[in-house]
Amino acid sequence: MPPKKNKQTPKNAFYYFMLHFKETHGNKFSSMKDVADAAGPRWAGMSKDQRKPFENRALMEKNQMRAVKLTSDGFDVEELERQEREEQCRIQEMKDDINCNLRLCSEAGSIQDEMFFIIHVNIFCYCTAENRYYPAEIAVACFSLEDGVLQQNIFNRIIKPGPLPLGYASEAKLISEETHQLPPPLAGEDESNLAEVYSDLKYFLSTKLSGSKRFPPLYTDEKMLKMVQHILDTWCYDFGESAPLFKVYNLQYMFKDLKNIVANANVWPTDTPAKREIEKDAYAYTNGICCEFHDLSDVVVYCSRSIVVRYAYTICDNCCQDLGIILVPGTHIPDTSMTPFKGSRSSSRASSISEYSRSSSNLRPTIRDSDSDTVISFSSKSEWDNQSQMSESSNYSLDSDGFPGLGFKKKSASTNSQPHFSSNFSQLSQSSSRSYAGAMGTAGLSRRTAEAPSSICKDFDALSVQESDNGFVPSQRFENDLNNFPALGKGRGRRLN
Repeated sequence: MPPKKNKQTPKNAFYYFMLHFKETHGNKFSSMKDVADAAGPRWAGMSKDQRKPFENRALMEKNQMRAVKLTSDGFDVEELERQEREEQCRIQEMKDDINCNLRLCSEAGSIQDEMFFIIHVNIFCYCTAENRYYPAEIAVACFSLEDGVLQQNIFNRIIKPGPLPLGYASEAKLISEETHQLPPPLAGEDESNLAEVYSDLKYFLSTKLSGSKRFPPLYTDEKMLKMVQHILDTWCYDFGESAPLFKVYNLQYMFKDLKNIVANANVWPTDTPAKREIEKDAYAYTNGICCEFHDLSDVVVYCSRSIVVRYAYTICDNCCQDLGIILVPGTHIPDTSMTPFKGSRSSSRASSISEYSRSSSNLRPTIRDSDSDTVISFSSKSEWDNQSQMSESSNYSLDSDGFPGLGFKKKSASTNSQPHFSSNFSQLSQSSSRSYAGAMGTAGLSRRTAEAPSSICKDFDALSVQESDNGFVPSQRFENDLNNFPALGKGRGRRLN
């Protein structure tokens, strides 16, 4: 009976990592056992993303040895489904961890003092062959609902990643020009400050903890979650950590969970409202919150420092009022905003500072008490050209041709006579029915009227109307000043023959 052929055993992912490790260290090992002894500690400290290229290579070889159902890319369908299940379990664990931490803080009555850490990273490029990102800038903002964002609680560094991999210079230049505009490393530039940035980041996070040996979770936009986690894991691997130190969580999910807890109700059943608030980016062009480099550029919206501060402002704007915390300009919201506080612990409305005006501080805000939501209107004369004010009550009348009158009452409908007009036009600024808003064609859209600018009142004082059998006849002065008379709103004037 002929001997059985030895069944070929497929190599595992660690085997291919040993080959890679041996090549990168100059083949100084005499045997694979020496390679395994040296590569073993490194392999144990690698994250799943770092192991993935070697696992894929092992999987492809395994698939070639047995009949399996493969995708068009040559991957095992069953293996991909297993990885998908693991990913879903990881996401669920993250959500449970976020919910548990927030619930414990709420039950302890310290939710307003809980510190949240938001992280953002800009990159130059991603090298597929090395499975490595080359970062350009990193920022972390530490804030609480009670104190908002303080300057000493913001970490920001410009990163020099060292030489870029061969063939990625053009990609790095393109990403830089389209986003953050940080200059990528030039050819032959070997300077790197990654070790310094990593050390500073760990020190910053450790100073914000109260006795805990574990670093807090770092929240980032869900679209960047895997990238940021991969970068931090790579740093831990490169700088000798025995295991990854950082957990990067979904910012939108935390935002949704926090809103429901502070509102004491399920006001946001899904992540959609939180995603909408983040994507709206109401503070995109806020001055004074970006780094020194981007402060001199025209792409402040891409600054990592500005982004993390804006995320914190958005969360404070939506959650503080439910706890009765007054929004302080400069910490909870930009110091140029005007946000009248009308707090309610049971409020289920997704408040947003973008609903309020961010105009200059010399405006005089007035609150319409009759409105269900807080709305700002302005009565500054100097801002009529810049602020479009409309009214909710109709105070004007129409003549027989449907022409809107300038705040004058029409005669009774039972008479067929033409409407009678007063000759004293200066009275327009003395009553709510004779407002400047009415003259501008915006009457009927604001309960609050405003005094007309003096220049307009002078023109009105100089006007006079003469009655005739066919209605009214404009005076000569009126005809001469037609070009200076204010428009009656878009599409609401008529030409005088």
